[in-house]
Amino acid sequence: MNIGLTEKLVRRKASSKELFLKALILVAFCAVVPLIFLIPVISFLSPFIILGLGYLVWFLLGKLNKEFEYSLMNDDFSIDVIYNQRKRKTLMKFNIRGRMEIMAPITISDKTYLNKQVTKVLDVSSVQNSPNAWFMLVHDESGLVKVLFEPNDKLINNIRTLAPSKVKLQ
Repeated sequence: MNIGLTEKLVRRKASSKELFLKALILVAFCAVVPLIFLIPVISFLSPFIILGLGYLVWFLLGKLNKEFEYSLMNDDFSIDVIYNQRKRKTLMKFNIRGRMEIMAPITISDKTYLNKQVTKVLDVSSVQNSPNAWFMLVHDESGLVKVLFEPNDKLINNIRTLAPSKVKLQ
């Protein structure tokens, strides 16, 4: 069955830990820059050192700005992370019919699937403990992986069309 391409883009909201890390990086940069001028041996290199540190700060802050893209092309489901709206990296790619065990909302009444022993948890939702999050159990090379994500209705319906017995709505 050919369903075409279905995509959903989710921006990751910064957690308090990530906000603290961003502030720490900026404070460290602001504290190190004046110290560079105080060291006479490297003072003539200070513009280059400051430029290098500025690039490092820009790079580190960009890694903390994440978006996740879920895409379903026919039977293949892929999850990509996009850093700072520039660099894309595929986190997971699998066949829905072959490797997915179940897909259901986190609020499912039957908790046996939700509490199943997994080797890895991949949280690609906008915030941790999102109320409209779903989970998916996927067989991977490393074992059983629990994927936490936020699909839209179109994505849910298309996955349900491909694997109706594996999608639980309640």
